[in-house]
Amino acid sequence: MSEQDDGPLLESQAQARKPRATPLPPSQDQEQNLHPKSIPVPLCTAGRLSMPVKVFVRDYTMDDATRIALIDEDSLLETVFAILRSVTQDQIDVGNLHEEEAKQILLAIFLNFWSPSIDRYPYTPVEGEMEILEKKDPAKALKVRSGLENLWCLVPLTDGDRNPIVNARPIPAGFKEPFTITDKLGLKVSFRLPRMKDLLLAKRLVDVKYAQFEQDYYDVKEAMDRFRSLRDALGILTEQEVELPENTPEEAQEQVLKELMLQHEQEVNEARNKIVSVMMSIEPTRKRTYDETNKERALDLVRFKHAACLVSLDGEPLETQEAREEAYARVSVNVWQSFAKVLADYSFGIDSTLQVKSPITGGLVDQEIRFRLLDIVPTSVSGEAESLDVQFG
Repeated sequence: MSEQDDGPLLESQAQARKPRATPLPPSQDQEQNLHPKSIPVPLCTAGRLSMPVKVFVRDYTMDDATRIALIDEDSLLETVFAILRSVTQDQIDVGNLHEEEAKQILLAIFLNFWSPSIDRYPYTPVEGEMEILEKKDPAKALKVRSGLENLWCLVPLTDGDRNPIVNARPIPAGFKEPFTITDKLGLKVSFRLPRMKDLLLAKRLVDVKYAQFEQDYYDVKEAMDRFRSLRDALGILTEQEVELPENTPEEAQEQVLKELMLQHEQEVNEARNKIVSVMMSIEPTRKRTYDETNKERALDLVRFKHAACLVSLDGEPLETQEAREEAYARVSVNVWQSFAKVLADYSFGIDSTLQVKSPITGGLVDQEIRFRLLDIVPTSVSGEAESLDVQFG
């Protein structure tokens, strides 16, 4: 039967019989229109892992700011996950981000909306600088060597024209997931690169496994936390210089200074005695068990994170964390060393070497800047952002 015999085609039928054109990718302007009030962040992985070539992100909201204000070491990962979900507005599954991709996103927000520099970053003296410091300020040099005092530097992230100077090395062209390593006995182990979700999963598994331990040894943990707090306070106290009050009569200055120095020495001794008292309050056997269990906890954290990167063993897919942990026990150290070499040989992400001004000499020196996640999340949301335009009426 001909089409004429069937009568006129319905519009939907006519459209169905037309060849479908391949949709063109959106232009840059079209992409930006899909994500208003956002900035594009081209990712160094170029769509070769789990993420698209670029993502669009916006500045932090007040909810994000509240999360940032409450951030601490224990909640860091969960907070970063929540922030990443918020700033990307659920475009992506943030769990599938590689850590370098997450750093790129957070650094882009930091640079575009907050600050052109990291204002307080721990400085590592280069060769010969400690000798210079010892000549300039022997007391300060002693504190730095003993770990009682840190040196700090400003890390510039842009040049004088506000152009970013932090580069991201692209993922090497030859890299593809999964990659397979064969050991000397012929066992084939396939891997993928670690993802942010692996860090969170490992942390949660460890938290669950050691929940009872944390409860049973809460007193020891509290005492150790207090010990570290008192130790840090002692470090600050010993760094303080004794200064005469203003308008001290000249004839009384020597006596007043002696009294202030004696008072300062007594305060230091009291702080030291508090530290000794805290350590004496911990029963030695419990302290030993606490330390040994924390070592096991650290080993479990590494095991859980590494196991999450296993894809298959001799071609058999590893689809659950339990299966990956069982397989982990069969993988030799030589294979893991080869895995680490692949990560090093095919590295990508933010370049860590930048020039900073030395707090010792004032000259420009190269420093390895780790760009930890916490470094590029503003720890305070008051007074750090640049001034915005305000209009009345």
